[in-house]
Formats: sequence, C-alpha cells, structure tokens
Amino acid sequence: LGYVVRELIGEEPDSTLLITGGDCLTGFMAHIGRDEIAPVCEMAPGTVLSEIDIGNRTFAVITKSGGFGGETLMVDLAEKIQAAKKIRDWKRKRRISMLTQYTLKMPHAVYSGKDALDKLTQIIGTGVKKTAVFTDRGIIGAGLLELPLSKIKESGCEYVIFDDLAAEPTYEQAQKAVDAFKESRADFIVAVGGGSVMDTAKLASVLATDEYGVKELLDNPQMAKKCVKTLMIPTTAGTGAEATPNAIVAVPEKELKVGIVNDNMIADYVILDAVMI
Repeated sequence: LGYVVRELIGEEPDSTLLITGGDCLTGFMAHIGRDEIAPVCEMAPGTVLSEIDIGNRTFAVITKSGGFGGETLMVDLAEKIQAAKKIRDWKRKRRISMLTQYTLKMPHAVYSGKDALDKLTQIIGTGVKKTAVFTDRGIIGAGLLELPLSKIKESGCEYVIFDDLAAEPTYEQAQKAVDAFKESRADFIVAVGGGSVMDTAKLASVLATDEYGVKELLDNPQMAKKCVKTLMIPTTAGTGAEATPNAIVAVPEKELKVGIVNDNMIADYVILDAVMI
C-alpha cells in the first residue's frame, strides 16, 4: 500500500493524502525515503493533519488510526478539505489581483537621507518668488525650523512664516490660515511640522482661489485644483501626511473629523531628513 500511495503522488501532485493505519504510513514513508512527518492539527479524534516534504514540494497528509472514526468520518473530512481548498483558492486569486491591479500615486519627488535638506535651496531656486512657510510654535520653540529656514534664506527667496496653526484644526481655523496665505501672494509652500501643519498646507495649495473654500470642499472635495506647489518636511514619523492626498479637519457642529481627499493635494516634493525628527 505504501508503494501505491507513492505512485499516486506522481499522478496527482496537488492531492491531499489520506493514509489509514500505522503500517501503511510506515510503508509509505519507507518508499519515499523519509523518516519524519510534521503534525499540523487534529482534524478529528485519532485523525491528524500533517505535512511532509517530498522532493521540492510539501504535501498535506491526513493520517488516521485504524480503530478511530464513525460512519461519516470520510464525508466530514472531505467537506473540511474542500472548504480549506476554497479558502486557499480565494486567497490565491486575491493575492494575484492585488499584485496585478493597483494604482500608486505619490509626490513628484522624494529626497531622503543625509543632507537631504540641501535640496530645499535647489528646489526654491528654480523660479520661486515668495515662499510661505507653514509650521507651528512648538516646532519653532524646539529649534526645528532653523535649518530649513536657513536653506530658504540661502536661495535668496522672499518668505513669510505662518506659525499660528491649530493642532487638529476645525474647518474654520483651516480657512483662517488659508485666507492669510492668500493675502501673502506666495507662489510656493513649505510645510515643516506634523500632520495638522501639513494638512493645512495642503488645503492652502488648492485654495488660492475665491471660487470655493474649505467648507465647500467638505461637501465636494473633487472641485479642488492645485494652485500652488508644495514641499513637505515632516517632523514626526507615522502619520504619512507628507505623501497622502488627505486633509483632516474637525466639524464641531457635527462633532466629527472629516477627511477631505483629492489627488491634487499630494505634495510636489517631500524631504525626509533624520535631523528634523
């Protein structure tokens, strides 16, 4: 019987083997030259699911003691095997779909590593007339704005700093920051900070217009269009706000936080420099 089972493997390489009785199992393992089998779980009393390596493949083997099992054991095992195969096939198809069908949208350029901040001077030096720096007072108090600001100064570009930005802003607070930005007439945005700072900067980048405001984007985010290019310099790790098309604002009257999502808010440039974290 062990010899027969070995031959069946060659004809049905995707089969699950069911071997009844210790003598048959011993004979099978002798014919394939194996002396070890790895138990996985007990499928029923006296019935064990195991795995065994044969050549370059791993086979599922169900071993059953000859004295165990009721009249419906074989049917019950067959149903369990079929259910497991359906789950396996579904996962396989899903994995293939995930690998072959996806859309990746990300910033135009991401600069990372030692001295990555040096790129800031180069980027601003390509025709930018006035830079709006979005940050908060905590960043300034920690001294984290000094290095990016020195790079902006090196470019010779005019700049204005907006540091009165609220953490987790309401849509009205975000609009106030946007209005101040519009009055500055800056043509480039640099955001230095965490998620709230970067989200506010992203909103400003699509709101340098009188056609709509933050409140209107809550109802119809797809009307947003890129007005000003942005560069994100995160000072925290984890939010990923520097690379997302999202801006989160609170809506107090609904007691909600709402995400405004539009691909036009994806940053044009990102600088990831460890000295900023």
